[in-house]
Amino acid sequence: MKKERKMKKKKLKIGRIILLTALVAVVGVILFFRYQNNNMPLIVETQKATTGDISNELMTSGSVVSEEMKYYFQEVNAKVDELTVKTGDAVEKDQILVTYDTSQLESELYKLQLQQGASGADYAGTLAKDKESKIKVTDATNNINNVEPMIEFQEQHVKDLRNNLSKAQTDERKKLTDSQYQLNIQISNVQYEIANVTHTADELAALEAQLKNLNQSLQSVANQLTTMDMKDSYLKMQKELEEQESVLAGLKTFLAEQEAIKNSSEPAVLTGYSKEQLSKNKTLTDFNVSELELDIQKAKEGIKAEFSGIVTDVQAVEGATLMSGASVLTLANAEQLKVTISLSKYDLANLKLGQEAAITINEKEYIGTVSRINRMATLNTAGAAMVSADIHIENPDDNIFLGIEAKVRIETANKKNVLLVPAAAVNTDINGDFVYVLVNGIVEKRVVKTGISSVTNIEILEGLEENEEVITTISTELQEGMQVMVLPSVETVE
Repeated sequence: MKKERKMKKKKLKIGRIILLTALVAVVGVILFFRYQNNNMPLIVETQKATTGDISNELMTSGSVVSEEMKYYFQEVNAKVDELTVKTGDAVEKDQILVTYDTSQLESELYKLQLQQGASGADYAGTLAKDKESKIKVTDATNNINNVEPMIEFQEQHVKDLRNNLSKAQTDERKKLTDSQYQLNIQISNVQYEIANVTHTADELAALEAQLKNLNQSLQSVANQLTTMDMKDSYLKMQKELEEQESVLAGLKTFLAEQEAIKNSSEPAVLTGYSKEQLSKNKTLTDFNVSELELDIQKAKEGIKAEFSGIVTDVQAVEGATLMSGASVLTLANAEQLKVTISLSKYDLANLKLGQEAAITINEKEYIGTVSRINRMATLNTAGAAMVSADIHIENPDDNIFLGIEAKVRIETANKKNVLLVPAAAVNTDINGDFVYVLVNGIVEKRVVKTGISSVTNIEILEGLEENEEVITTISTELQEGMQVMVLPSVETVE
């Protein structure tokens, strides 16, 4: 039975070879006549538009890197006693990576503790000397604060008394001056009437008597102006003013005395700046002691791995004294891994965060997820703009090594039961995508709207129907309206 099946397959294979040979011969004859006669039709291959499933996949490669890097820096100025790891070593969490020699630090701590004791004694003595003078300054300050408002009030009171006295004298002087003015006017009028008007003896006597009275009144007003400041009321006001001025002078004398006490005592009191500096010096000494004690503790603990990982770089050297802040080593987390890939602008069109990816490393597959897409492009060696993306590895294991190459496959889109044509059938010009459709042996150019694409097929959204025959031959001679000859497909030959 098996022998018959083998014989049948062998005959079928021989038959296909013969038919293929005949087909090649036919094509050769056609090409020969076409070369001899330009009217011979162009030979093309075709395929029918069919309904099927399609998926778009992004396939690329990248390098495995860690998602978490820990850069260890020197925290203490100490001598490296021992490096327990080298670049490329795998370490466990809390494993000791570096140890330090603390002898020099402990010697420095002893000196600082001596300075701390002396600083504390000096601080206490200075504060004790300051206390007595500070009390005097405080009392004087309180007295000054109390008397200053009293002086301010007394100055206003004296000012009011002085103003009242001045106003009363001014008002009375104005009143008397006004009286003088009126009396002078009356006297002038009477004198004019006596000199220029004819009067009887009695009238003249009356006018002279009136003139005399006016002159007497004028003299009286003049006397009042002269003696006005000596009036009892003004003397009483002047006395009260002098008494209040004396009180004001006493208050000012007391203020001056208190200010003198304060000024003479303040040099013996620590100023705010001096006291602050003294306190800061003591605090600084205490802080330095505490910091050095902490440094010694850190140095004794050494550097421990914060997580399980791979040592990717070691900068420290055994026996060297490293300054604080110097780089020591770098540790990469071996449990949080990703593949970093570079993408062109065409690849980015369908890539989205969260998409699943298939990752192949050393012929073993892992599950991945698009975790980051860089928002800034960089130029590669060819000058093309590329964007990096990270693919998080969901199930890493010990078979993955940092820096190793990984292949990445991401299904960016998929559709079912859609109209498909071979990728070779779709052409593009300045007006967009189109296909050449064979209708009754004549070429027809058909504008189409395309969807997603795979390596072999392209989805057709508009412009074509199922089972229509599209030309897959790529030829510059192909034009709309021309007659062509279809080359039979080898696969159809039995």
